[in-house]
Amino acid sequence: MTGVTIVTPSYKHLYAEAAKRFRKNTGLPVHAIRVADSRGFAAKLELDRLAPRGPIVFFDVDAWVIQPTDFSKLTGGWFAVNDPAVYLRGAFPKDDCEAYGIPKGFYFNSGIMVLDTSDKAHRTVFKLARKLRDSGEYSPVDWTDQFWLNLAAYQLQVPTIHLPFAFNTYPMAVKHGGLPFFPRRVQVVHAAGFQLPQKAEALRSMEVVFGGRVLAMENEALQNFNIRFFDKS
Repeated sequence: MTGVTIVTPSYKHLYAEAAKRFRKNTGLPVHAIRVADSRGFAAKLELDRLAPRGPIVFFDVDAWVIQPTDFSKLTGGWFAVNDPAVYLRGAFPKDDCEAYGIPKGFYFNSGIMVLDTSDKAHRTVFKLARKLRDSGEYSPVDWTDQFWLNLAAYQLQVPTIHLPFAFNTYPMAVKHGGLPFFPRRVQVVHAAGFQLPQKAEALRSMEVVFGGRVLAMENEALQNFNIRFFDKS
C-alpha cells in the first residue's frame, strides 16, 4: 500500500509537511504526482494512469494525518468519508447531488480515498469520470474532480464504504451546520474550504487542537453521555 498525493507549484509548500506526517503516522511510503497548476484537479481523475498499481491511500496535499492510523486493514472496497456538505444550503455537494440524482448518503469527499488502482472496477471509475467530464452533458457547480468521481462511482454502483468523519475532518462542515460536533479522536485534518494562503496555518492550528494523545472516556462520563443522548426510559 502506498500513499499518493498530487503536488502543483502553487501547493508545493504544503507537500513536505503533509508527506512527513503521512509517513510518520501510517508507516507507508508517499508517491507524489507533480503536475502543473492547470492539471491539479484533472490529475486526480487519472490516478488509474498516474498512481502506482495496487492499493493506495490518496490524500490531498492539504490534508495531514495527525494520529497513528493503520490503513492496511481497509481492503476490498473504495473507502472515503461521506461529505457533510451535502446537507449544507449553498454548498456545491448539496446542489450537485440534487441536480444530478446522486444520493446524499452516497456522496464522498475525495480528499481522502483508499482504493486499488489494479482493481478493474476502480480503474473503470476513473475512465468513466473522464468520459463524463468530457461529454459536455453536465454542468455541475463543482468543476473539480470530486463531482465526476462521485457521478461515475454512483453510475457504476461501485461499492463505496464510508469511513468516519475522523478520517477527513474539515472544520467548515461543523462550523456551517453539517455535523453537530467534532470527533473525539481525529485521524486526519483537512484544510478544505480555506483559501490557499490560510491553509498551512489552518492545518497547524488543527494539529494543535486535535493532535496528541486521546484518552479513553471515563466510565462515569460515558454513562452520563448515554443517558443524556440515548436512554429515554
